Amino acid sequence: MQYLARYAEPEAGLAARVATRYFATLVVPALAESPALLDGVRAAARAATGRVLVIVVVNARASSPSEVRAENARLLAAFAELGPREALAPGAFVVADPDFDLVVVDRTSAGRELPERQGVGLARKIGADFALALHARGLLEVPLLFFSDADAVLPSGYFGAGAAARDGVSALLFPFRHEGCGDDAAARATELYEASLRYHVLGLASAGSPYAYHSIGSTLAVEASAYALVRGVPKRSAGEDFYLLAKLAKVAPVRRLGGEPVRIRARFSARVPFGTGPAVARIAASGRVSVAAPAAFVALRAVVGGLSAAAREQRVAVLEAGLVDLDAVAGAAVRRALAALGIEEACRSALRESGGVNLERRLHTWFDALRTLRALHVFRDAGLPDCDLAEALERADFAAGARGASPGEAAERLSRLEAALPACIGPTLLGGVPRACNPRPS
Repeated sequence: MQYLARYAEPEAGLAARVATRYFATLVVPALAESPALLDGVRAAARAATGRVLVIVVVNARASSPSEVRAENARLLAAFAELGPREALAPGAFVVADPDFDLVVVDRTSAGRELPERQGVGLARKIGADFALALHARGLLEVPLLFFSDADAVLPSGYFGAGAAARDGVSALLFPFRHEGCGDDAAARATELYEASLRYHVLGLASAGSPYAYHSIGSTLAVEASAYALVRGVPKRSAGEDFYLLAKLAKVAPVRRLGGEPVRIRARFSARVPFGTGPAVARIAASGRVSVAAPAAFVALRAVVGGLSAAAREQRVAVLEAGLVDLDAVAGAAVRRALAALGIEEACRSALRESGGVNLERRLHTWFDALRTLRALHVFRDAGLPDCDLAEALERADFAAGARGASPGEAAERLSRLEAALPACIGPTLLGGVPRACNPRPS
């Protein structure tokens, strides 16, 4: 496999020292965590139809605080005491737990730290590259790379659901629920955070975006060949799940699963620059959360619809066809986005180079998850400012079911609206013959 030879992390080579065949693997990055992180895996591992391998990458940078390094050292020692261990190499060993096998990779001790500009993305990539190497040797029954986090509790049917739904897709997204970490302020902040995530995805869906899905690393499983095709997890200190999914969606559809959710224990955390922990901390401090205004998603719908119209008619001029339905402020915001993001020139280039074949797919592959986010930022700065979540829920037609609800009830109602979205999503479903994607499992 070319990826393993050219792009994999060195730890992938350690898989050659493993002889056991596993049903599935699960990759978990760990930074200043307790050994109790394994408790969130046990029910799922016990219910799997074969032995599961959990790969924990204990990581830090040289600049990490001393207390983080000390906590990591305690975690490594605790893992080493779980049972008889077999060394794979200096800094890596495997332990047989009653419920699963555990590979521990030490990227925290002196001389083994992660590079300063990299972080959780590299930790995930190290574990996933190891799992991919096992797959390449025929040692994985299910060719999926499952990802989780130390704050996640997996449902008992987790591995079975993934195995049953993997055909024809690049990635699977498990349903999720955030759980507060104890005090009232944290609980309310967690509810607001989850409601804001669901509001955002519903807004994207209302705009017709093929990237209307959640990007949460602990809810993700990636098809092995698609993982290799996009060259693995980006080695970022945060946001690696967003960028990985953005690439995967261009390869084959992303499938949203139903069933029991992954439970994510929201915590005040500074482990990454952004994500659940920092967001919950900020919301708890302010008591509110800001989101893109409903009008911004209406403007986005004009852009997305304009791209599809340009593809159907093979004319750049129709990009602005949807502006007649917008007010002056929103229309001006869309025009600014068309200019700032170079959308017209992208359409011209696509028309010249594609000859009109699969043009809609090509345009929406170019106008990807990152450009979609940038468009929302342009709208925000061009007269459609962000607003408080409560205000957004009152004004947004796509979130009408959550009007007047408490944060917790709003999150639940938005989740029900979200469950009605199509199971599969992504630009590969546009134009031409779509890739296979079965209906959402119950």
